[in-house]
Amino acid sequence: MSEAYLHVREATKPMVGGDSESRRFTRRLPHLFATVFRIWEAVAFVATGVGAAHVVALDTEAIGRAVVAHDLAFVGVTAAFCLHFAGAYQLHAFTRPFSGLRSLFLAFGALFVIVSGCHLISGQFPEFGDRFGLYWMASSTTFIVLARLLALFIMTSRVRAGMMRETVAIVGGGARGERLVDYILDECGAAAEIIGMFDDRDTDRIQTQWKNRPRRVPTGTIDDLLVLCKERKVTRIIVAFPLSAEDRLHQVFKKLKSLSIDIMLCPDNIGFSLLNLNVGVIGNLPLLKVAEAPFSGFSYYAKLLEDKILASIAVLLLSPIMLVAAIAIRLESPGPILFRQQRYGVNNKPFEVYKFRSMYWQQSDHLAAKQVTRTDSRVTRVGRILRKSSIDELPQLFNVLEGTMSMVGPRPHAVGMRTANLLCEEIVETYEHRHRVKPGITGWAQVNGSRGPTDTPRQLVRRVELDLYYIENWSVYLDIKILILTVLKVFNDEMAF
Repeated sequence: MSEAYLHVREATKPMVGGDSESRRFTRRLPHLFATVFRIWEAVAFVATGVGAAHVVALDTEAIGRAVVAHDLAFVGVTAAFCLHFAGAYQLHAFTRPFSGLRSLFLAFGALFVIVSGCHLISGQFPEFGDRFGLYWMASSTTFIVLARLLALFIMTSRVRAGMMRETVAIVGGGARGERLVDYILDECGAAAEIIGMFDDRDTDRIQTQWKNRPRRVPTGTIDDLLVLCKERKVTRIIVAFPLSAEDRLHQVFKKLKSLSIDIMLCPDNIGFSLLNLNVGVIGNLPLLKVAEAPFSGFSYYAKLLEDKILASIAVLLLSPIMLVAAIAIRLESPGPILFRQQRYGVNNKPFEVYKFRSMYWQQSDHLAAKQVTRTDSRVTRVGRILRKSSIDELPQLFNVLEGTMSMVGPRPHAVGMRTANLLCEEIVETYEHRHRVKPGITGWAQVNGSRGPTDTPRQLVRRVELDLYYIENWSVYLDIKILILTVLKVFNDEMAF
């Protein structure tokens, strides 16, 4: 045995009972909890429905027992699907209170919309009555929330005690391995234990290098790792080699594949920008997904449904305001009521955006050669009110209905718009990345203070950063949050003029 191995073995002794059957069982708790809760919550919906029927003395004979059983089962199964798609069975939903509550909120909201839609379309559930529905939702919600709180207590205590800790070995030294160790320790905390860094090259240099670091991990060779895996339970091995080191990767994988352990590649060619890649296939060839369509599958239909429903409701509610605005524009100055302008849409494809005209028609700037200023003489008196209150943006609801815009997304910029006499794509290299999704009437940038003209490159950079954050972190919950913040900010925004 090498001295390096003896050092690693001594430094990575598991805690008392660290690799016992109970510890291995506890590592499986997230999967066990998810399975148990899938069954429990579906049963809870059905059971509380039966209980509510007894409480309100529901006449099951008149309605039909088969109909009641069918409807209760339908709601139970639908609830399970809603909870699944809302992320209620992922680890963070059991260990982070806010994530768990958000998942439940989204699931119950989706369930309410689906059941209400079925009732309106097919006339289901009419004989049950509002009292039955109130008792059912209250009791089922109470049972589920109490069970979730118990799970939260159990899971968080296990994470803090290290009983659910994932044991990770890093293969590969140098700066790449150092960054990977720091990333895991910062992001995972007590949920991950790094048992060492292993490399067949420059082991002496690596050992010296880690002695001088505040965060020390044991070091050794790959052969040391193979022996260590026989004595300790290692849940994951991460290889931190560049993709260009093809021969070296083959040699390492040939050795490691004898282990019944998850082996993963972290190709740190561009910092950690590749850490979140998914794997796809074409035929039998595995591929790394460098970029994905932001909205696909379930999220595409969720976003589409959100846009159509909210835009339709908004048009109905705001049509009196739009009618008054149209009359005021017509009375103040000659010219069309609507202003149409070419702006960038999804995939950089230009489209025609609709706005209420806020400038004198002869001075309208269709190419956005000059951005509007606070005391711009081109803006009419009515136009100034419309811009300040954002009423001028309301015709874009029809853009949403026709499919060229979304309710929430990066604000569309005019084709040819300039900042500091430069095109936006000349200032920000990732500017066109914001066109991976449909533009929105409002967005994450607008509710975070980045509204109005972009007079300086710094303002443009900030706006693009916020837009890209939205694209990478989209959820229905985030869209609702942005819409609520938009309504609140409309009446108190100094950047609107």
